[in-house]
Amino acid sequence: MDLNVLRYVVEVVETGSISKAAANLFMSQSTLSTQIAAMEKELGRAVFQRTNRGVQLTGYGAEVYHHARTVVRQCDIITQKLFEDVNEHKIKIAAFSSDTPVYNF
Repeated sequence: MDLNVLRYVVEVVETGSISKAAANLFMSQSTLSTQIAAMEKELGRAVFQRTNRGVQLTGYGAEVYHHARTVVRQCDIITQKLFEDVNEHKIKIAAFSSDTPVYNF
């Protein structure tokens, strides 16, 4: 299982919907459903119970979500800290285009 799948679990739980989670993750609903089904197959247990009102965590799924949320948050903190240090001594320069004609002096 990779970190992305854990992110998917967290997003589905926090939005309460596979379609909303897919939109937030910039992926199709079918791709997200396939990824979750593959994870459940790998684990050998259902994480979500699908209903006509969305998805709900199973008892096992609540445990998976708890650990997934912790791992995802820790990875986000680590990534943020690593990039803070990398970008600390860099100068960023931006240029913007303009519709205003440029006159030569």
